[in-house]
Amino acid sequence: MSASLPTNPAQLTANTAGGAQGTSERTTTTTTTGAATLAATVSTQRPTGGVSDTSATSSTLSPPEASELGLSASPSSSEHRSPRKKRVRTADDYIKNGKVILYFKAAGSAPRLIQNKFKMSVTNTFQAVIDSLRKHLELGSSASLFLFINSTFQPNPEERILDLFKCFQVNGRLVVNYCLDQAW
Repeated sequence: MSASLPTNPAQLTANTAGGAQGTSERTTTTTTTGAATLAATVSTQRPTGGVSDTSATSSTLSPPEASELGLSASPSSSEHRSPRKKRVRTADDYIKNGKVILYFKAAGSAPRLIQNKFKMSVTNTFQAVIDSLRKHLELGSSASLFLFINSTFQPNPEERILDLFKCFQVNGRLVVNYCLDQAW
């Protein structure tokens, strides 16, 4: 005797014919439809003798319990963890003791500095950077010196270092490019 399963998983009914005397057999059928998995247990009677009684047995299926599927009631601890967000550092995070790091990069035929990182007070103006660089390069006041922030523009000598640093710092450093001839 065979059991046929309808395509509607909401109500699965299995009809089997069996005899009054016989061995009992249980068959479990699992049907997967979409996201739900349904398990059906169908009882069948197999006749052993000559007299058979045709009685129909039917069973209605319900969704399996979460424990049957190996699921727990609460999500695992890994599902609760959100990815660690990396904190974005602002310019204020890089200012230590009222000083910032200036990184000097030579361009063109300008002499290279042996030490190219310097700390300077945020209260200074950009003119203090120009004077300091002239002193380190041993240039006279009449020699031409061009300074650029991030290879882009020449700031006004009256501009405060704090303002330039907050607007144009890269990885905690204010990059100052310098050259003896007009490069940009």
